[in-house]
Amino acid sequence: MFKLARWAGSAFVTLIAAYVFFFVPIGRRTLYDHARRIATTPEAREFGDEMRVAGERVAGRTRDELHGVITHGVLPNDAGIRDRARSEPASPPPPHLGTNATDPDATITVTVEDGGVAVTARPTLRGLVRAARRR
Repeated sequence: MFKLARWAGSAFVTLIAAYVFFFVPIGRRTLYDHARRIATTPEAREFGDEMRVAGERVAGRTRDELHGVITHGVLPNDAGIRDRARSEPASPPPPHLGTNATDPDATITVTVEDGGVAVTARPTLRGLVRAARRR
């Protein structure tokens, strides 16, 4: 019952915000018109293009690093994992994963299905380094 009331309240507030955004004029224009005019400036378009390029670079690098972990079970050399493993204490995995928090070599299971990646356990940082050294 409480969830339904909270959902109804959230929907009501969202509808009011949408009404104000699209139909209530602030000056001569609505907030939607102001936002649209700002977003179509050359500076905003340039910013959007730069953000898209930066996002593609980050996504490509992340994809490459995950591909190495999935196919070979090791991280690339430039990931800095070994230096962090030496300097940081190993953090235990979350208790809901059901792994032994004192086990430095907690295992990780990675499955790839339909382009998605599923991780069933979180290893400690030292466990990852030890696994990489064993291979």
